[in-house]
Amino acid sequence: MDDDLDDLRHFFATAGYLHIKNVFSDEEVTLYSNAIEEARLQTHPADGFSWWSVNRDGQEMVTRINHLERFSSIFDELACDPRLARFACLVDKDLLPCRDRLDGPMVFIKNPGVVKRNGDLRWHTDDGSGGHSVMCPLVQAGVQLEHANAENGQILVLAASHRYTKHWIHWGGEGDFPVVPINTEPGDLTLHYGDTMHTTPLRLAQRLGDGRFTSSLRNRRLSTGFHRDVTTTTFSSVQTRTVDLLHAQELGTRNQSTEGYAATRASIALA
Repeated sequence: MDDDLDDLRHFFATAGYLHIKNVFSDEEVTLYSNAIEEARLQTHPADGFSWWSVNRDGQEMVTRINHLERFSSIFDELACDPRLARFACLVDKDLLPCRDRLDGPMVFIKNPGVVKRNGDLRWHTDDGSGGHSVMCPLVQAGVQLEHANAENGQILVLAASHRYTKHWIHWGGEGDFPVVPINTEPGDLTLHYGDTMHTTPLRLAQRLGDGRFTSSLRNRRLSTGFHRDVTTTTFSSVQTRTVDLLHAQELGTRNQSTEGYAATRASIALA
């Protein structure tokens, strides 16, 4: 929290991500965790705001809940928390939280034993394919609510990938690329550019072919995006309408694959 902001700005611009430790207190982590559990109990597969996965026992489990502000005002307040803005705005001082568009405040819940759908996100960027001109600069800020490491599938980033044209890569195909696993503790804050390639891979036991799935720890990350308000930029009216279409499409779509999610954004952006 007390690191020099110029140093952080330089690292963020160079590497495409930041990991800030001990930003949120234990009490705040408990508050957000309890509120997410209440939201989870009210979430169902047909609500249009959530992603669902299937575990090895055939049970559907919610993987992601978008627009958490529907359940509690504390998530809307979190999106405007000055601690998030302090670091997100290292990219651009005019960035604002995506409260009413894209995914809003959301939580990604990494459950144990998921074998189908979106429980484990492959390498991707958050602006998909073709969305850069509409959505960026975009920063994703994530508040870690549990310990995250290889055992429960922490986030990995491809350092500096936001600065270059790139192709999609697959797990195991990273070669000598600068892949950085981010081990986090509850209360830590991670940030990355929307253009930075990242993944939340299979848990270590699954990657090693261990069918026992001994770890029962979840991995939950509360996240919100920051981008420029289209009403205060020089974007054309066509681009403004495209953002509105993206918002409407994402609010009404659930359970898309990562590839489908990117393709939907691309098709709208190019329309």
